[in-house]
Amino acid sequence: MGQIVFVAAMSHTAQMICAADALDERQSRDIYGAWRTLRARLEEAHPDALIVAASDHFKTFHLDDMPAFSVGIGDKTRAWGEAGVPKYEIPMHRELGEALVDGLLNEGFDVAYSRDMPLDHGFACPLHFITPKMSVPIVPIFINCFAPPLPAMRRCLGLGQAIAKLVMRSTAASRVAIIGTGGLSHWLPLPRFGAGANEDDEKIIAAMMHAGDDDTYSQILYRRIGQISQAGTARVNEKFDHEVMNALGSGNAAALAERGTDWVEEHGGNAGQEIRNWIFAAGAAGDHLAEVIAYQPVPRWLTGIGFMQWRI
Repeated sequence: MGQIVFVAAMSHTAQMICAADALDERQSRDIYGAWRTLRARLEEAHPDALIVAASDHFKTFHLDDMPAFSVGIGDKTRAWGEAGVPKYEIPMHRELGEALVDGLLNEGFDVAYSRDMPLDHGFACPLHFITPKMSVPIVPIFINCFAPPLPAMRRCLGLGQAIAKLVMRSTAASRVAIIGTGGLSHWLPLPRFGAGANEDDEKIIAAMMHAGDDDTYSQILYRRIGQISQAGTARVNEKFDHEVMNALGSGNAAALAERGTDWVEEHGGNAGQEIRNWIFAAGAAGDHLAEVIAYQPVPRWLTGIGFMQWRI
């Protein structure tokens, strides 16, 4: 039977890879030190599979067919290599992925699955730091955090709980690590659907609809992000970030999950909805408490950057 040997959650942004010079000395020390700590602890856990729960930024999944949850299955996948992230070839744990899909369907989670799930920076960025040689086969789990209506946060908690039970029942992998990645607070300059979109907004929405127009989406969005970063007008809500991490660290994930989408939108931003991936990790960790390894607000990256590990 399988054993969960490592559970962690962390923020991601492609700027961790391509804009390290935006940090001051303390930010750099804390953030990259946290990555080194998690990498060492993952190696010490000796996993034979790594489950990664993350979002997608309209690279693989589009509005023409948007699942709440999707599990990648197969022998290998690849990173898109967008936003300055390397184009990795990434091994996958086929047996565990297939066992999870089958088990989740039997548990009442009508998850989608994909035998060809390329991964954007939401997956590739943490893998770049935590297992840079791509030596641990993964099972990617996509959680929709950007295309409303979003899955309820309590459903993401339940998904993590169900995954933990299935891992421990399965013989597909003996030592399994789990991470959830995204957030914390950040406001991305994305259009609101039906909210009087301007010409650029309409172009972004059109690019969100179908695969094949990713360059338009990326060019407009990254230009907007660069303008906000350079102007120093990005919002990061440290109070929200600490509230999320404190709740998860003290075993109060269920109460946090009940706060709901509107609360996150108001206090953590449209991209703060990625805390669903952290809540998923808390569900997989069960009753274990967690420690905050590092936290830094980084307006230049438009994001509150945090790292946690559960004491498995």
